[in-house]
Order: sequence, then C-alpha cells, then structure tokens
Amino acid sequence: MYEGDANGPDRRATLEQLFWPFLVMCISVAVVLGSLFVSQLETPAEAAPPTEYVIQPSTLTPFLPTFTPVPAPTGTPTEPEPTREPDQPSPSPSTPEPTATPIPAATATPAPTEPPSPPPTAHCGPPAGWVPYIVQPNNTLYSLARHFNVATDTLQRANCLTSYAIYVGQELYVPAGVPTPTTRHYPAPVLIAPDDDARFAAGERVTVRWTWDGELGPDEYFDVRLWQEGAPHYGVGWSREEMYGVVGEPNVTYYWSIAVIRGQDGRMLEQLSPQSPPRRLSWGPAD
Repeated sequence: MYEGDANGPDRRATLEQLFWPFLVMCISVAVVLGSLFVSQLETPAEAAPPTEYVIQPSTLTPFLPTFTPVPAPTGTPTEPEPTREPDQPSPSPSTPEPTATPIPAATATPAPTEPPSPPPTAHCGPPAGWVPYIVQPNNTLYSLARHFNVATDTLQRANCLTSYAIYVGQELYVPAGVPTPTTRHYPAPVLIAPDDDARFAAGERVTVRWTWDGELGPDEYFDVRLWQEGAPHYGVGWSREEMYGVVGEPNVTYYWSIAVIRGQDGRMLEQLSPQSPPRRLSWGPAD
C-alpha cells in the first residue's frame, strides 16, 4: 500500500505527459476539419449547376410567321438593329415575337400636266391689191388658183377658208390685174350612137358618138365617161372630136355619157356643161 502510494506521483506525471500531445492532436484535427468546412462554404455559386435549368422541362419554340418587308421610300435611312450583349437574357421561348406590320410603299403622284397650248393661228386675209371675185358655177378653188397663177393654199389663206370648198355666189379675193374667168354656160352634148342597151362581141372596140352645139376653147375638151352600174362616173379619156373608142369587160353592163370640161396637163379644172343623159351598152361573153 505504501508502494502504491509511492508510485502515484509517477503515474500522474506520465498522464500529464500523454495529455498534452493528445490535446495538440485534437486541436490539429479540429483545425483541419474546420478548414475543409470553410473551403466548402467559400465555393462560388456559379461553379454549381443552376437548379432552374436542371429541373425546368424543355419546351418547343413556337413557329414564328415570316413576312416580306416592304422597302421604305428612298432617302429614309433605317437604323441598324441593336446588338444584344452576351450576358443579356434571351426572350422567353413561350412568348412569340410580335409580327411587324408591313409599311406600304410610297406611290409617287404624277405632277399635273398643263394642257397643250393651241397652235398659233396663222394670219389670214387678202394681200394688198387683191380684188373681190364672185364664184361662178363650176368654179373650184383649184381652178381659180390655176387661173390666177397662185398656190391653192395662198388663195385659201387670203380668204380665211377652213377648207377647199366654195359655193356659187361666194365672194372671194383674187389677185388684181388678171382677167377673171368668164363662165360659159354650155349645153350638154347629145348622144348619137350606139343606141341604148346595145350589145357587142367580147373585146370589140366600140366608137361612141355625140353632137354638141358649141365651139371648144383652147383648154376645153369633151370628157368621155364610162362606168359600171353603181360606180362613180369615171372619165376614160378626153377628146376634141365628137367621137371616142371604148371597150369593156364581157358580161358587164356599162353606162356612158359626155360632158364639156376645161383642163390642163391632163387634169380637169372645171366642168363647163351638164353631163348628157347616159346610155347603156355591154359586151357578150368571151369565146
């Protein structure tokens, strides 16, 4: 018992020597565990995957209608679309983009045009020295122009005429110093042969004859006229004798007549007598 009491101080000293290393070890372990815990708490949030992307179910992107933009009127600049920054959040896939309203193209309104100005009116009226003349039967503006040696347009402008038509008794101005034409009232020629409704062999040349009580002037002729039924009374030739040869097509009825005219260079200027009453003639069928 006394020995045990004698060894008690030694055991206490031994325990004290073991306690301090154990305490240091516990403190070291606590420091290490505390460092690990703190390091876990200081881990940045972005390192961990975001919870909302993990748990959010995928949705289909709605189909957005397309449209063809109408170009704006020329001269109006358009501002460029602003660029979205990388960190700017994308629009929600569940919200469709608004559809742009097409801008109607500007239509150019033509400027009103002024009505065309009327052409200047040419001065008309008789030149100095022209004298009045009364239009006689069978006078034409062309025949008067040839007789007075002026252009037809000059005679028309001198009398302020809107056309070449003139009428008997009308007063016109003509150049002075030129003798005015004396209108002759000639009677119509009288037809002699062939008889009315005469018929001849195909291709035969027929001499038509007439008589006339008068004397032809230097520029006067008999106008021989031959025409088919319903056609104009065409002249087929001039003659200063009271006869002329004609021929027509087979199986066609013709009419013939004579009138006294005045003409120059193969052109009739005026008719001086009435046309004689026509007669009919025809040619038989060809062999």
